Amino acid sequence: MARHPDSHYSHYLHHELILRDRLAADRTVLANERTFLAYARTALALTVGGITLVRFFGHGLTDILGWVLIPLGALTLAVGTRAYLRMRTRIAEIDSVIPEDGEALEKPAAETAPPSAEN
Repeated sequence: MARHPDSHYSHYLHHELILRDRLAADRTVLANERTFLAYARTALALTVGGITLVRFFGHGLTDILGWVLIPLGALTLAVGTRAYLRMRTRIAEIDSVIPEDGEALEKPAAETAPPSAEN
């Protein structure tokens, strides 16, 4: 997958990232999934509420409110799905920078050695 040229993490090298970064990415994936499920739950509640108002209380204002809630539920699901997919793409971009388990997680010794004090 091609990375975005302006990615916030594109300037990091594999060896500059540590286990903490891998765990943060995993937490981000789980948070994205929870957020999508919250959108889906809200969309379902709006749709069911709208259907209930139309079916059981279909008189005047409740009928109108019911018919407004049904497409609002569909719109909520569409917005949630779009947000989930966009974030999943961003997470995949960041994840491509983070080293896999078993790869070197520290800088090579030549880069981490303190500079010599020459006068």
